[in-house]
Amino acid sequence: MTDSNFSRKDVYEGLEFLEFAPLTPRRIEKDMTEANNTNYECCKKCGGKCCKTCGCCISPDDFNHEISFEFLKQEIKKGYISIEYIDHEDIHSDMGIYILRVRNLDSPIVDPHIGKHQCILLRENGCKLTYAERPSGGKLLIPSKTEKCYSKYGLVECCYEWSSYQEILNALSDYFLEKDFPCIIG
Repeated sequence: MTDSNFSRKDVYEGLEFLEFAPLTPRRIEKDMTEANNTNYECCKKCGGKCCKTCGCCISPDDFNHEISFEFLKQEIKKGYISIEYIDHEDIHSDMGIYILRVRNLDSPIVDPHIGKHQCILLRENGCKLTYAERPSGGKLLIPSKTEKCYSKYGLVECCYEWSSYQEILNALSDYFLEKDFPCIIG
């Protein structure tokens, strides 16, 4: 990352933190080449441990559409997306941030993310979505033979990219707070 507005501060328990300065969204380069980012044999042996702890992060770039309240409302109504508030202490920031993730099984759309929950898209044979359909957090999840997978697109990058959409995500959080929609994907 060469953007001077984004710096990594610390690594603690596998979570990378960031220091917020004035941010410019959608500047993270992502290598989405399936051959570079997948190892189906490792994933099969592992059984999806990473997917059993949390749905993956969604980037604004995952939507081939202008980000707006109405557009995201229709996407979230498909039941597989959650709105999550990341506390400022979790990312060493002066402010908290709303992000979008793949929804967790048995979790509400506006997800307080208390505890570990399985991704709503995880099935016995892996993800319901093809590699091409997956959000950035899923496409850029790098399997490891030691079963300690990591993502090239994690919480830090997700917060960074959603930072300028906070007004929209806050309004969506209010809209979906008491609503529920079943997952209609796959």
